[in-house]
Amino acid sequence: MSDNSKDPKKSVYDVGYGKPPKEHQFKPKVRSLNGNVVKKKAKGCRSGAGKTDKVNLAALLSQPVRVRKHEQVHKMHPFEAMLRKQVEQAVKQRSHSATKNIFDYAIAYDLVATPPAVRSGGVFIVPMATDEDFEFWLNYRDKSDAEFKAMLRKPR
Repeated sequence: MSDNSKDPKKSVYDVGYGKPPKEHQFKPKVRSLNGNVVKKKAKGCRSGAGKTDKVNLAALLSQPVRVRKHEQVHKMHPFEAMLRKQVEQAVKQRSHSATKNIFDYAIAYDLVATPPAVRSGGVFIVPMATDEDFEFWLNYRDKSDAEFKAMLRKPR
């Protein structure tokens, strides 16, 4: 029996459903960060984790993209296309996140003027009153409304 256990072809092990061949039976499994078992990607897979091709993001974002506008195809900068889509979502769908993105870009590119800072505190300046004005207001305290109106009509 010891000779049969060393040579897989001569072994008595049954191969079938749920019983893979001995040489393929225990393969190490890849575990993700959350503990789930993840199958390895095939070698020819383009979106594998071991992908070594680097994407030139600057070139990708500077290439003009084709956009359908008024039943015609136009080429425009990807940033402009993205902003146009954000504006469309903000207006048509009333998307708060799209509106926030538009205002963030407007502030980042100095398209929105910030209001001047509100000054709090400081000095309150009262205009100087002449002696005549002071006497006029002292006389007002003692007069009735009709007499005061008559005082206003008189030239000084």
